[in-house]
Amino acid sequence: MVNEANFDLLANLQLEGCGNKGFKKSTIDENTIIASCDSQITSNIDYNENYIIYQFPDKIACRKEINPTKLGLYTQTNLKNIPFETNTYIKLFDELNDKPISRCTQAINQTPWRLDFEPYQCHGKRKLIIISTSEKFNSYGKQIPQTISKVFQNQLDSKIPFTLVTILPGRKLSKPLLKCEDLADLEKTEAEKFIWQQLNNIRFGARDLHALQNLDLANIVYAKEKLQSVIYLTDNSKIPTDIKYINDKDLSVPIITWKKSGIPLTVLTIDSCLPWIKKAEATECQELTDKTAIKQIQQALKKFLEY
Repeated sequence: MVNEANFDLLANLQLEGCGNKGFKKSTIDENTIIASCDSQITSNIDYNENYIIYQFPDKIACRKEINPTKLGLYTQTNLKNIPFETNTYIKLFDELNDKPISRCTQAINQTPWRLDFEPYQCHGKRKLIIISTSEKFNSYGKQIPQTISKVFQNQLDSKIPFTLVTILPGRKLSKPLLKCEDLADLEKTEAEKFIWQQLNNIRFGARDLHALQNLDLANIVYAKEKLQSVIYLTDNSKIPTDIKYINDKDLSVPIITWKKSGIPLTVLTIDSCLPWIKKAEATECQELTDKTAIKQIQQALKKFLEY
């Protein structure tokens, strides 16, 4: 006769496919007890009643989130009643916080159904890229966004979390122009086109920026992010030539917030590195020169994204 005290342990070893779904017992006779998954669905993301499954007719519609069909709540009980279609794409959304939870995928028709949901968010600490739109970069025209675009196009296989933002005229922080999550569901040619479409919009010419205080804008938005490192393309606008006159308040983000938190700051400046190394205590600084600036930007960003 089967020792039921040992049944759960044996079933767990035999039913690895059940994951966090559990299993149920069916007694055939006094010597036979069958274990089976207690769900019709297997999935990689834990159930959550705030998550909704949306269905899309194809991958492009899924990526752009157009023509959605609401299938229902992402709960163990509800999944059993959802009629998945093999030729469509599905995606999870957190409706409470209004954000995607998974990347696009297709339900795999097997017994039981398998939902290969992959988390939407790139895993790990984030690299932040900040670009000043100072008028001092005007002479480079499209060369800077073209160079940055090529670097990212060569990093398509990388899973490193990153976000790229700009400091706009009026001392405003842009919305993310590019982040690793944007590239998740794109084919190589689509990704390359998308990257250029995003970065092609960068325009230089701002005259009212403050190179040090600009970092306050970025910190306000990304203070709660787990940052790994920051790279900053800038000039030295509004920074006193004599660095002893730099206001300590303007150094709070690079020194107090980032350095003390172990977040290295790399600066690429069209002016002098002196205030960045001596006062802001940047981990690394490069002075961009007219003839080599584009190559310096390319190499520094490539290194930044790889390590």
